[in-house]
Amino acid sequence: AGRFLRGEGDPHDPSDVERVLTTTTRSSLHGYDLVIAAPRTTSLLLAMNDLFAPLIVSAHQEAVKASFRYLEERAFVSRDRRQGRDIYTSGTFSRVASYTHGVNHHGDPHLHDHVVFGARLQGATVVIDGLSLRVHIEAANAIYLAHLRYALGRDTPYVAWRSFQGIEHVAGLDEGWRSLFGGHHVERGPKQWWHVQNIRGRWE
Repeated sequence: AGRFLRGEGDPHDPSDVERVLTTTTRSSLHGYDLVIAAPRTTSLLLAMNDLFAPLIVSAHQEAVKASFRYLEERAFVSRDRRQGRDIYTSGTFSRVASYTHGVNHHGDPHLHDHVVFGARLQGATVVIDGLSLRVHIEAANAIYLAHLRYALGRDTPYVAWRSFQGIEHVAGLDEGWRSLFGGHHVERGPKQWWHVQNIRGRWE
């Protein structure tokens, strides 16, 4: 489930992942864990059809790449103050790791990625500007959702669409499926790690 979006290495080797987390001697911030998640309606498709599940995951991962590419082009900048002025410098990361998960800790379908990147851009002397990143998160999410809808329609028989109220839908998806995995409930018990066989049994 792990891969490198930038650079090379083994995403399951702690030493390789540690090299992703770049910082400076003046900062205690080493990196970010950016969660990019599919809408619940898309995640539910994983539980409904084993045949198309790999294509749905591929569409999600493609959309994650598109979203992160936007952030690299617009959001990742270093801010350095010189002679009373803020100087902003854009840049890229030499290593970025990403991990795809299909469930949450309660065993519900929840397709999402943890994109792990450092606090310092390649060649920079200061960490990235957190405000700039936050400003662009909403646009990056919109790009992710748009690309996901496009890739699902291209590669699967499912048609995803967005209402004027901003709610993500999948054409023909029985709304009763939502009630089976209704989101956050205190009655669901403690969080736990799930094995794939346990998940298949739960979803059946």
